[in-house]
Amino acid sequence: MNSPLIKWQPDNDLIQRICSFAIPENYIKEQIQSFNEEFHQLSANQHTAFLKFVLARWRCRPVAVNPSVTSELWPTATLPQKNRMTNTWRPSEDTMILVTTMLGINQAFAEDAVPEFVIYWIERGVSEASWNGKFIQHVKNQWSRFNNLPQSGVTATPITSDWQPCNEAVEILRHANMDDTFINKLVPEFILYWKETQRCYPSWNTKFIQHAKFKWAKQIDAAKIKRCNVHSIRPRSTRDIPLLENLLDRSWADSPIFKHTR
Repeated sequence: MNSPLIKWQPDNDLIQRICSFAIPENYIKEQIQSFNEEFHQLSANQHTAFLKFVLARWRCRPVAVNPSVTSELWPTATLPQKNRMTNTWRPSEDTMILVTTMLGINQAFAEDAVPEFVIYWIERGVSEASWNGKFIQHVKNQWSRFNNLPQSGVTATPITSDWQPCNEAVEILRHANMDDTFINKLVPEFILYWKETQRCYPSWNTKFIQHAKFKWAKQIDAAKIKRCNVHSIRPRSTRDIPLLENLLDRSWADSPIFKHTR
């Protein structure tokens, strides 16, 4: 049995199996450390997990500068091309598979993390060889913070007039690049809506994060349309969008993991 102090290593048979997908052996070995960092606990499916991990990363790798170079020679024959973030950027399909199936992150949560990720890197104006890799780390950190929110238990309660998001919830939104002014402005309308509906939830903090992320994405979308001067498309103001539509747009805040005591 492997000692927890010894990092897992693929055997030669597994490496050769992955090589059969036209992935260079040196590229495979370069992924071992990253894999061990992502998956700390050994399991019976470690071989399968590593195979899927390498395949997803290989498919998400940056496009080579010289398209005539074969994939087998890619790691040593060319340098990855760096590109700036764009308004239309989306994580690749393989990246989303890696995030949802390998890392176990809720797909709607990952989708809601895209706008904040895009606007953050557009504002910084830097170039990267692989935005997919940066997105994986971003959404992984966000999901970890979200899961570590203090929970109120199994009892669902109505929202109170003096409710405020906890410090941990505010920190999550700050890491999504929202400023305190934006966050604080959302609290009164959030309280008003849920007092009127008389609904009960075990964690109003998770519900508020869901609402804030949705409103932030809407604001970014409106800004993009304005910058592009698309006069033929008149976006609805956030005032015109029913709050119910905003609050119920995503389901990740209603996940069963938030309905039980830790």
